[in-house]
Amino acid sequence: MKTISEEYIRLNSELHNQRRGYGNSANRFAKDIGIVLHQFHTMSFLDYGCGKESLIRCLRNDYPYLAQRAKYGAYDPAIPHRSVKPEEQYDMVISTDVLEHIEPEYLSAVLEEIKGYAKKGVYLNICMRPSGDILPDGRNAHLIVKDAPWWRETLSKAFEGWTLEERDVLDSWRNYTVVLTPPKIQKPLNIVCFYWKGTSSRYPGWDDVDLAKIYVNNLYNGVRRNLNKDYKFILFSNDIEDGLDPHVEIRKFQPMSWTGCNPKLYVHSPDAGLEGRVLTFDLDTIIVGDLTDFAEYDGAFTTRMEHNTRRRVTAGDLLGFEAGETYQLWNNYKNISKYAEKYQGDEREIYKLLWKHLLYWQEEIPGQLVSYKGDVRPNQNRLPRNARIVSAHGKPRPHEINAEWIKSCWWGK
Repeated sequence: MKTISEEYIRLNSELHNQRRGYGNSANRFAKDIGIVLHQFHTMSFLDYGCGKESLIRCLRNDYPYLAQRAKYGAYDPAIPHRSVKPEEQYDMVISTDVLEHIEPEYLSAVLEEIKGYAKKGVYLNICMRPSGDILPDGRNAHLIVKDAPWWRETLSKAFEGWTLEERDVLDSWRNYTVVLTPPKIQKPLNIVCFYWKGTSSRYPGWDDVDLAKIYVNNLYNGVRRNLNKDYKFILFSNDIEDGLDPHVEIRKFQPMSWTGCNPKLYVHSPDAGLEGRVLTFDLDTIIVGDLTDFAEYDGAFTTRMEHNTRRRVTAGDLLGFEAGETYQLWNNYKNISKYAEKYQGDEREIYKLLWKHLLYWQEEIPGQLVSYKGDVRPNQNRLPRNARIVSAHGKPRPHEINAEWIKSCWWGK
C-alpha cells in the first residue's frame, strides 16, 4: 500500500537535513503519551512518523520503567535508517504532528496503515494551523490544514467502530489530540488455583486435604461474591476429587517437578487447556472487594511485587496473563529444569530468570492488591480503603487471622 510519493520523501529528507529542530515536536506531548501508554498496559509501541525520535528520548527520562519494558518501533520514510516499514503489530501506535504533513491523496491509506499496526489503540496529535516551515519546493510543510470537526469526521470514518476520545493537551485551539481504541473482544476468563500435597520442607502445612477444601471453597465464594462476570473457576489438583462447590472445575495435572511451588508453573503449559485471560490465585488469597478491574485487565504477564522491599522484587501468588502468551516460558522451563531444584521450587526466581519484562499489580492497578503482613496487620488489622485482594502470604494463614473483616470476606459469615 503506497502512502507517500518518492518526490515527497526527497523534499522531507531535505527539510530534515536543513532544519535541526524539524521533526522534534513529540517532546511536547511526551507526558500525556506516557500516561496513555501506562493506562493501556503497553508492552510495545510504534512511533509512526518518528522524525528525530524525540519521543523515546523523553520517555526514557520521564518514564524510564515504561521505556525499558516496552518494545519500541520507529518508522519515518524521510529518515533513512527508519524508512523500512515494520512487519509486526504493536500494542499502541503513536503519531504526533504527522497527519497534517501527509499528501492529501494518501491520507486514507496512511490512516488505514496506522490502524493495521495497532492492537490496543492509537494516539494522534494533529496541528490545525500552517507550519512555520516551508518545503524546498515552496509549499507550506503542512499540506492539510483543517479544523477539529473535519478531523473528527475523517478519523471517525477511517476508524469506524472504534472509540474516539478527544484529549485537551497543550493549546487545543491549534492541536487536535485523540486516542482511538478498537472494540473490545470478550475473552473467556479463567480463575485458577492449585492444591497438591507433600511440596517440600520449605512450604509445610498443606497436607490437610479437608482444610484445603475449605480454602478452595472460600476462595471460590470470595470470587463469586465480588465478580459479576462469566468465568471458569478451575482447581488443578491430584489430591482433591470431591467436597467442593459444584461450580469448581477440578483438573488433574502432571507438573515437571513437585518441588516447592514448581507445580504452579503448569498453568503456562499448553496441556493446561486454558483459553482467554488467566488469573491465578494462591489458596491463601482473601477476596475483600470488587474484582472487576482485575477481571478486565488486559496487560501482559503481571504478578505481585513483594511488599517489604524498595526494589521491585517478584512474588508469584497472583498472576495475570493471556493463555498462550507464556508457552515459551514453559518451554524454556522444561529445557532448564535443573533450576527447579536449584531454587528449591521458588517460582519467583524462575519468573525473573525466564521472563524479561514483568508487570506488577501495584503499579498497574494501584491500591487494590495489598499484603496482610505489610499493609493490614500494621494498620491495626484494618483493611486499606481501596483494597480488593489481600495476599496472606506466609504466616498467619487466613484461618488463623482474628479480625472482623475476615468473618465476612473469607468465612462468608
